[in-house]
Amino acid sequence: MKTKFVIAVLLAVIAGGGYYGYEQFLALQKTEAELAALREEKDKLQQQAAAAAGEMDGKVQLLAGLEQKARELDAARAAFAGGLAISILESAVKSVKVPTAEHYLAIGAVRLVANGSADKEVALAYEHALQIANWPSSMKLACAAQAGIIAAGGKIEISSDCGRVLTATGQVAAAAPPGAGDGTKTADAPQPAQR
Repeated sequence: MKTKFVIAVLLAVIAGGGYYGYEQFLALQKTEAELAALREEKDKLQQQAAAAAGEMDGKVQLLAGLEQKARELDAARAAFAGGLAISILESAVKSVKVPTAEHYLAIGAVRLVANGSADKEVALAYEHALQIANWPSSMKLACAAQAGIIAAGGKIEISSDCGRVLTATGQVAAAAPPGAGDGTKTADAPQPAQR
């Protein structure tokens, strides 16, 4: 009887050990699957981090370029701050019998640099240049007037022809509003002053 009892205990221990081993085997498989999923997620996150770092480098370079342009604009604005250049330019345009669109573009550009978009005369000068521009022969001039109106805070859509011209000169990113392209003016566009 003692042997039967020892054999039964040994069988119970072997069966218990086998069951425990099987449970550990299943837990190990589950842990390995979770580990593989975590490694895969880690790889994806590392790829995203590398892409974000590359994008960040591009943004840093763009920001450095923008900072340089801001310094240049500040220097030009300081040079025009006295208002003498604007008054000389405006008196020169008034002395001409028939002012051209280029004259009004120059007035608008100098006013924009000197006073910023808060100067209401900026948009009016660009609008006047746009009205007297001969579109077929002076496409760049008319496009510059549209870009100036937008820079001055006016609401006007860049025509599709101007979109191509400004893209070729690298100015469309700064000038064209989102969705521009059919050439129609909005009701909020400033009306030109009679000069």
